Amino acid sequence: MKMKIAIATAAILLAISSSAVSADARKNVTVNGQAVLFDQNPVVKNGVTLVQFKPIFKELGISVQWNQQKKQITGTKNGKRIVLTVGSKTAYVNGNPIKLDVPAQVVNGSVFVPLRFISESTGSYLGIKGNLIEIRNFSDQGNTTQPQPVKPPVKPPVTQVSSATDDEITNYLNSYFSTVSYSKQIYDLRYLTVSNTTGLFNVGVYIEDLSQMKALISTGSEYPHKVMGEVANVLHTKYNKNKIGIIMYLDFDAPFYPDAFHMSAITDNGDGTYHVSVPAISLMYDFNEKTVRVYAINPDDKYNVSLLSEYKL
Repeated sequence: MKMKIAIATAAILLAISSSAVSADARKNVTVNGQAVLFDQNPVVKNGVTLVQFKPIFKELGISVQWNQQKKQITGTKNGKRIVLTVGSKTAYVNGNPIKLDVPAQVVNGSVFVPLRFISESTGSYLGIKGNLIEIRNFSDQGNTTQPQPVKPPVKPPVTQVSSATDDEITNYLNSYFSTVSYSKQIYDLRYLTVSNTTGLFNVGVYIEDLSQMKALISTGSEYPHKVMGEVANVLHTKYNKNKIGIIMYLDFDAPFYPDAFHMSAITDNGDGTYHVSVPAISLMYDFNEKTVRVYAINPDDKYNVSLLSEYKL
């Protein structure tokens, strides 16, 4: 079953290591076979390659506007709108958030952006061959470099806790399960837990990156359980929670009105930006019955859910 959530097209995820960029890299960047000359060399921050955005955007035919007050870049082409803000780790493609490993930043008076994001936002192929950085149309894509997996935080041994507050459980999940990986996909998660008197322990899980949510809901009906199963098991074994409800949200701030989403999911922040919170997936774990049920939530009506699958624990 397909979720009715607007999904932006994100082409390829490529990791660029610091060893791939030489001191003369500004002479060895090509777009569709044409050399692109920069005023400054690309730089590497925390293993991520950043380049001056104007020369590459221009070569790709992307019109660019710079907002000095907001320190914000807006690129447009064929109805696609790309927004990056200096210092922010969240960029936007047609209002949909894309998480950056390193934010856009000013280097010696010029704005630099992550090279990987250029491929993600424009649907271009990005390749590294020795000291050559090659960018070309996605339709001409060849072999690509696979993204390097990010190791989740090391989790301590699970020891049972006789009693714990909601805040203590929330802090534990955010400390040790803020990064979850499954089948080569990395998920950045944020938790809010609430318990109630019916014996059901509720957990809200928030994902800011649209591409991660897309992977979660499009791979298969069992996929959300594969991603969240370890979290549910820890809540059961460590905190003695036998019935657990997990709701997964797409949750982010947008720099302009995100009309791809239903108005009920949008809140005006009052500063020209908007907050979007869309419930997408619900999981119900019953460790007494040893079952888990996975539901799709109608993004236009959070009370309208559909059972996708049921599994034995």
